[in-house]
Amino acid sequence: MTKEIRIKLPKPFRRIIDNAFRFKGFKIIEAYVDEREYPINTNSGLKKLRIFLKIQDDESVCDCYCKVVIGGGQPKHIIFEHTSSKHNKSISDAEKQLRCTAKLLKDVHDININYPVACRVPMDALLRTKRIPDCPFEVVYSTWSQKPINLEGTNIPLMWV
Repeated sequence: MTKEIRIKLPKPFRRIIDNAFRFKGFKIIEAYVDEREYPINTNSGLKKLRIFLKIQDDESVCDCYCKVVIGGGQPKHIIFEHTSSKHNKSISDAEKQLRCTAKLLKDVHDININYPVACRVPMDALLRTKRIPDCPFEVVYSTWSQKPINLEGTNIPLMWV
């Protein structure tokens, strides 16, 4: 009998997941981090995102991808881009990283993202965030059009925490 490893996300993502889903209950089924940004402890249950996506070191990828079951429901796929990344300075940079990763997940593993989340990233003056019902994160809106900002080329709304 093998012992099930409890997956332990890096601290910023662990806090975000806990804050978003603790009242409903959640279980992290899979988690991958960008090994260039976050060290991977073999006892943490984490895996290398770049290997999972079959990409080279010079290609763009977000900081973390995880598959989470919330309240016993269907698994949700979440990707994160955090402000602590060395290359991340704005919401547009974060959106680019999230978009690239969402596309790779779809192309390589046929995974559709439920929540692309920019974490603690400075917001552009033309954008604001808004909490909507049944969504664990704030959705990024345009102050000009009053419409949600989607990942470029998709209908997935960009989220922020």
